[in-house]
Amino acid sequence: MKTGRFLPAFACMSLAASAAAQNPDVAIVAAASGDLANCRYTDVQSYLNADGRFGNVDIIDCITQTPTLGDLTPYDAILTWTNVSYIDAVALGDVFADYVDAGGAVVVGVFATTTTTVNRSLDGRWITGGYEVIEPRLGNMSGFAQLGTVLQPGHPTMVGVNSLSATSAFRPTLAATTLQGSVVSEWDDGAILVAVGATNKRVDLGLYPPSNNCSGSFWDFAGDGDTLIANSLVFAAGGSVGVGTNYCMANDNSTGNPAMMSASGSPVASVNDLTLVATDLPNNAFGFFLTSQAQGFTPNPGGSSGNLCLSGSIGRYVGPGQIQNSGLVGEIELTVDLTMHPQPMGFVSIMSGETWNFTAWFRDSMGGSATSNFADGLEIDFL
Repeated sequence: MKTGRFLPAFACMSLAASAAAQNPDVAIVAAASGDLANCRYTDVQSYLNADGRFGNVDIIDCITQTPTLGDLTPYDAILTWTNVSYIDAVALGDVFADYVDAGGAVVVGVFATTTTTVNRSLDGRWITGGYEVIEPRLGNMSGFAQLGTVLQPGHPTMVGVNSLSATSAFRPTLAATTLQGSVVSEWDDGAILVAVGATNKRVDLGLYPPSNNCSGSFWDFAGDGDTLIANSLVFAAGGSVGVGTNYCMANDNSTGNPAMMSASGSPVASVNDLTLVATDLPNNAFGFFLTSQAQGFTPNPGGSSGNLCLSGSIGRYVGPGQIQNSGLVGEIELTVDLTMHPQPMGFVSIMSGETWNFTAWFRDSMGGSATSNFADGLEIDFL
């Protein structure tokens, strides 16, 4: 089981309730085994559920029947791969093409991206309509491999993906190329690991999705294969791949909820692509973001109704356009310049290897009295 850092008692909180309504629903529509309870399905379902960024993660049979477009449209993204045969690869390819045309997202893994075996790779309009990203049916390789070159280090599919290895890394042959889009990352021998389509609704993986929790030769769950696959589904579904880790406890504000921090973009400092977001603020409240390298917990500073989750040297985003009004959605958002990061003695550049923490301060009214409040804290480890 993967574990994270221990946080003090005041830092523990569940994000599921506030995020569930926005989380994409995913369907696993794979030909992994004749038994839908086999670990080749349930392992993937389990780690996607544990990821916390998805609503429903369901398994749909495509071995004894072909799902209809109506079966798939309730889902924001589909994950498919093969180990055995689809009942009808032509019909399924047609349905998947219709699904993408209707706005759905599809992530395809090995062996559906590699095999030459009939009915184990998608067919029909999926091929004739040019929906594939990795050139299909060129064969695959196995044997030990690990994460190699990340060609697009700031890409959302690679956020938090630092290691990946497998005793039997099922992957495309080195002859495989992309027919559209671009390669994001490779295995250490140069085989394609992640390729994205010309539109964001398509991701092809040179990776077999089940981990060594199912079979010892599959990719090592101590690495980040689960994060990679979850990122790919979130990205394809059109969501923002979250950056950072929440910590600290925010008090309820006048909405009855605590304000929550999040961020999107890339944790790679040199990419300089980071957007801070604070949600569940009172409507039409002015606020701005704060930042420090030191975490803290100060209840009711200066008479505030909230908790300040920073300490040490605290910078304030109060430049032109940076003090914002939450409007009717109760949210403020700011795309920041990591080369102009505010600190009390002036601006600094955030560098690779540094950890910075963020929160938001905002005006509020509790019990008819004018006061202020804070969001929780967000820790970002920059790469």
